[in-house]
Amino acid sequence: MGLSGSSKRPAGRWRVARGLGAGEGALGNWVRKDRAERAGGLCGDERAGLVRLREENAALPMERDVLKRSAVVRVDEATR
Repeated sequence: MGLSGSSKRPAGRWRVARGLGAGEGALGNWVRKDRAERAGGLCGDERAGLVRLREENAALPMERDVLKRSAVVRVDEATR
């Protein structure tokens, strides 16, 4: 975001937005998103994806345990 980051004045930001073929509001959104990413923050989509992955990771040990138990039951039944 070198173009808009160097432009602190609203008029300069408007010129940058016009040069990119975007509105000033869209440029402002891009700047806020870029600043959050540079600060180590996550955007909404990334945060939602991280929450989903954490939920899946929490479920994995339980699924593994169920599969282990079912394998033990099948081995017991096959050896009888």
